[in-house]
Amino acid sequence: MQTRELLEKIAVYKSICLDMRTAIDDLDAQGIRDCKQRFLSTADRYPIKDLELIPVNQSAKELSLDGHIVFEAAYIDSLLKYNMDFSLAEYDSHSALRDISFGTDNDICVAQKVIPAAGSIEYKYYGSDQMQLVVVAERKEAFTLVLESGGITRNLQANSEKGYIECVWDMLPDADGEIGIKITNPSTQDLSCIIISN
Repeated sequence: MQTRELLEKIAVYKSICLDMRTAIDDLDAQGIRDCKQRFLSTADRYPIKDLELIPVNQSAKELSLDGHIVFEAAYIDSLLKYNMDFSLAEYDSHSALRDISFGTDNDICVAQKVIPAAGSIEYKYYGSDQMQLVVVAERKEAFTLVLESGGITRNLQANSEKGYIECVWDMLPDADGEIGIKITNPSTQDLSCIIISN
């Protein structure tokens, strides 16, 4: 695995998410509106796709995004409607910007998840060649990310000053393309996050 810079499309999407989180913290309505426009213009340049995550534990219940920050343009209108109170804002996943065409090298793949308090979420997904992954939490909280592929495990830590993790690596030639991802939230509150990949 080699460390490299993020692709422009991943770096841009990460930047919008971080700016959105800051605008919410600062109750900056104009900053939120700016983030919405940036999400929309980014979606014009790069098709936004669902990151197809397969739960490792098929019986595990997914926590609802209700009452949590969701990093998408579709959520921002509701956030503004409720005067920046994300506990009241609603997220309609059906109105999210998603391109339904077949995948391209230009795609940004995203998934919005909630990590339970003092708990973990664990998935697998498939990729090839150089893979990039960014996880941005709704708050500046510490959390851990464990990635496993081709017998190699990578442990990454987000501290409470950043609240995000980014990783770039080359898939091993003998890897079958399966990537294991586990995110652990040590805090006493549930924590939403966006997972961004190529």
